[in-house]
Amino acid sequence: MCVAKQNVSPPAPGGGPTGATSSFICYKVKCPKMPDQNITLQDQFGTHIFVIKAAKTLCAPASPSGAFLDASSPF
Repeated sequence: MCVAKQNVSPPAPGGGPTGATSSFICYKVKCPKMPDQNITLQDQFGTHIFVIKAAKTLCAPASPSGAFLDASSPF
């Protein structure tokens, strides 16, 4: 399943993979144990409470050549 947001103004900076290169590479991470934290966030659907837990995986956009990163991207 793919998800896309349309008519975003202003557009998000940095770009990212598109089309056939829309994939990610994920890595297992080992972080210090921290207590869970509850945070409250609001979006167009309402107010929600989320539980923040220790990270287990880090995923980054990937393409065979890395070409999706344009020259103007600070990353």
